[in-house]
Amino acid sequence: MIAFTRAWGEEQTTLAGYDAGRGAAAQGYGGDFSGRNVREPMRASHGNIEVVYLLEPVRGGTRLYRAERSPPDVQNGLITRVAAWCQQYQNSDADDLSPIADMQDANGMFAIGGEPLWDQFELVADNVLAFSVECWDDWDRTTSWYAGPGGPVTSWSIGQRISEGKYVLPRALRLTLIVAAEGQLRAESTLTGELSVGDTSVFVEDADGFPDVRSQSAYLRVNGELIAYGSRAGRTLGSCARAALGTRAQRHAAGSIVLGGEAFQRVIQLPVTK
Repeated sequence: MIAFTRAWGEEQTTLAGYDAGRGAAAQGYGGDFSGRNVREPMRASHGNIEVVYLLEPVRGGTRLYRAERSPPDVQNGLITRVAAWCQQYQNSDADDLSPIADMQDANGMFAIGGEPLWDQFELVADNVLAFSVECWDDWDRTTSWYAGPGGPVTSWSIGQRISEGKYVLPRALRLTLIVAAEGQLRAESTLTGELSVGDTSVFVEDADGFPDVRSQSAYLRVNGELIAYGSRAGRTLGSCARAALGTRAQRHAAGSIVLGGEAFQRVIQLPVTK
């Protein structure tokens, strides 16, 4: 999940945004803006909107979804509800938890404005293997975009930074999007044996179609885990760095699908002061 609050410049382009907060709740001005109710009277937006991107939360899912909500609400808003749902499952050892059904739990724990949480999301793209944000952390001395000691961090909390007396924002962000191809161009194979959490070589039926190790696209995805690899020969992808781009190292059974894709990366330096 990637979540943030941003200025809502587009609010003037919709009736809901332009008219937000002009009347009383009794007149209908009591709802949130969700991106799909552009002609309904809404409560005041305060010029900000919450945005959440979520990779399909099922084993092997490749769909990227997006939800938005205004005004932001720290106690019961979109980001708070999605983060609470993610927290509930963070220590699981698999990705096949039927989470979509859990998002629609009848007790309404994760509902927003009476709507089940999953109903907030709309499909953005398919065949997405990874959508990651990494942060350059001056305080903890990030020195390289490579993973490992001195590498970027894959989570960031402004509230936590403030409480620890650290810099509130990272110096820069690196966005990574890995997209799988279709048809004959698709890099896909299966594991020939079980892949344990500590293994650094991945054995597949055929590795020839996967990206060259000299490219920035040298990543695999097995179930929900991203793996960076440094060598490729025959049926072996070696020198692997497990749990890449903020994913979690897991055990994968023989026969699991192994996917490769084209990686697109961009580094964005934040135009702010410390």
